[in-house]
Amino acid sequence: MLKLLTTWWMIAILLACFVFSIFALFPVPMFDGVFYYNNDLVHFQQDSKVALSYFFGVGIESEIKNTIVPSFKLKPVGIALMILIHLGFPLLIGLRIKYSRERKKLDESEH
Repeated sequence: MLKLLTTWWMIAILLACFVFSIFALFPVPMFDGVFYYNNDLVHFQQDSKVALSYFFGVGIESEIKNTIVPSFKLKPVGIALMILIHLGFPLLIGLRIKYSRERKKLDESEH
């Protein structure tokens, strides 16, 4: 079981879950998005940074304007940034661990 937890892909998955949980629980507005405010005769949109926690209702209170709760969506750039942070970064760390372990094995076998 311990050997399974120390494989590079399991480390990458655990790191991805950790990063996702941080961004889901704490409002860190860093992804490009658009807020839509709709109320009877008032309709406007505002380009802004969107936090992943807003999708779960955490921290959205700071974006309420005149008691209008906004709806929002991510722009394509925001989606790409979210994928890079939540998948690319953990995979990069996991592959770094894999290659460093392979290098150590190669160095030990040469000596």
